[in-house]
Amino acid sequence: MKKPSKTTEELLFDNMRKLNSGFSKKQILNEAEEKKWIQKAGMKRGALHDRLGIPEEDTIPISVINRHIKQLEKKAEGDKKLDDDDSKFLKQLIAAKNMKELEEGESKKKLTESTQEEIYFDTLSGALDAVRTMVGKKGYTVDEDDMFTQFGTGGISYGVTKRANIGLLRDGIPQNRRNVTIVIYRMDSGKYELTAYIN
Repeated sequence: MKKPSKTTEELLFDNMRKLNSGFSKKQILNEAEEKKWIQKAGMKRGALHDRLGIPEEDTIPISVINRHIKQLEKKAEGDKKLDDDDSKFLKQLIAAKNMKELEEGESKKKLTESTQEEIYFDTLSGALDAVRTMVGKKGYTVDEDDMFTQFGTGGISYGVTKRANIGLLRDGIPQNRRNVTIVIYRMDSGKYELTAYIN
């Protein structure tokens, strides 16, 4: 009797087990679950990253997701209704939040390590110093002229998000194709919420 052919998932699992004996089927199932969440939200992979201006290879901080959900819920208070675009955006955010909660159960240690990174600062200079430290760990320094031009004057008003791309240098030499994207949100509490990544 002919042996039934293996499914794509089974073949993938066999191959992953060859590379890593500790690989679990749950890791494949999580990917399938993620696709379901994306389909339910009616979005394509990477659509939320594009909308928030965060590269697909970077993780969207849960604080950013929660902030946008809160803003949309506030917009829909009382008799007000969200337009189609905002409704779709809200579904995408909720789907992303659900995925993160799903991942939390499977990789609690990883999540704990990522949430220990400081993203809230009492001062704007504290947030910018954290960016300097981050790029320093990658062997770069920020272009201080760029930094001053973008963040050195005027500050950031309450409830406003400021975004800028700052040039990077290595050993004092400008890196034409490398920069750091800095997104800072001034919270109602006065604190600064930082998201930064190297491009």
